[in-house]
Amino acid sequence: MPAQRRSVLLAVLAVLAVVAVSASATVIRWPNADASTNEVAHKVSVVEYNLGDTAFTDGPDWDGRSELAAVVHYPSDLPARAPLVVQLHGQAYTCATDDPDASWPCPPGVKSVPSYRGYDYLGEALARRGFVVVSLSANGINAFVGTSTQRAHLINRHLAMWQRLAATGRGP
Repeated sequence: MPAQRRSVLLAVLAVLAVVAVSASATVIRWPNADASTNEVAHKVSVVEYNLGDTAFTDGPDWDGRSELAAVVHYPSDLPARAPLVVQLHGQAYTCATDDPDASWPCPPGVKSVPSYRGYDYLGEALARRGFVVVSLSANGINAFVGTSTQRAHLINRHLAMWQRLAATGRGP
């Protein structure tokens, strides 16, 4: 493993260890929460974005194509800055068909399986507490049995779009 990658990995592990120790030693009280229930009064809004079924590719490492799509749960009274949570579903069926050889994108007339909506309950619960929650679709990667590398690069692509949105107020 190259020294730079090892240094980054060690830094990430150190941060995760600090967060884990801090979280176990602290009782978290959400802003605007009722102390007896820890419930928050944020109303939740939901929006989806979809840049197309073949908008993502992972360059020379992978010749497949996947979608850039997600559902976003967020507090309706979104503050100027809010924590962002990214969710990514596991390996699952990609197209609503009995054909085991269905490719990506799904054949004409066949809908994609909305696996990214499987975490709606969690997205809504976190948005009520002030988080912006983005649940990514990865059907194209699943159709090609993509590896964790492609999944990580897909997450990074979405994060880059969110960074751009935060910095400029614009996105693709």
